[in-house]
Amino acid sequence: MRPALFSGALGAAYNASLRIATPVPTALMPSAALARSSLRATDLPAFTFGAAVQTRNSAKRGGGTTKNNRNSAGRRLGVKRAGSTAVIPGNIIVRQRGTEWHPGEHVHMGRDHTLHAAVPGFVRFYKPLPRGPPKQAMPSMNGLPLRLSERRTVHAPSPESARPHPSSRKRERRYVGVVLHPHEQLPRDPSQPRSRLFDKIDLHALEREKELIRQGYEPLAMM
Repeated sequence: MRPALFSGALGAAYNASLRIATPVPTALMPSAALARSSLRATDLPAFTFGAAVQTRNSAKRGGGTTKNNRNSAGRRLGVKRAGSTAVIPGNIIVRQRGTEWHPGEHVHMGRDHTLHAAVPGFVRFYKPLPRGPPKQAMPSMNGLPLRLSERRTVHAPSPESARPHPSSRKRERRYVGVVLHPHEQLPRDPSQPRSRLFDKIDLHALEREKELIRQGYEPLAMM
């Protein structure tokens, strides 16, 4: 073969290989420009102000919230035994929150302010005795008092504070007590002795009675 013809055939084969290797844009293999144009075509259109937008509501109704649906059982507070009622040790007299009633004679208070009887007896509701008159200054000796009188401070009430509010007054304490006999009353005079319950057994007296019975004597006849 001639050299010219060989070189011409080689150049034709090289050009054909270049044409095959060069990618050709088709519909199956889009180029970057075609991809960008397809993306721009899928963008959502801008809605103008006031345009109607279709929304889908929930098919199931949502549950609401409440704030006033709590209710607890009552604590059953108050006076459980009226005045002059017979009680035994352990009987609850008053159930309370705080010390509206204070424990008096023969009454104990629990840690929840419950008042219960400590001895068998009868319930009494009472207030303490009023305090006595203030002490007076002692008479003078040789024109000089032995003790100076207490200083008193006088405040001129203003029109706004002439009548105090009822809630500002200190409430007088109230007590609950138990007496051993129905005729006893509370509060007691300070000069009277304190009431005490002697419910113990004298073991020595019991042994003496047993000894008398063994000897054939009647204990009541020996008393």
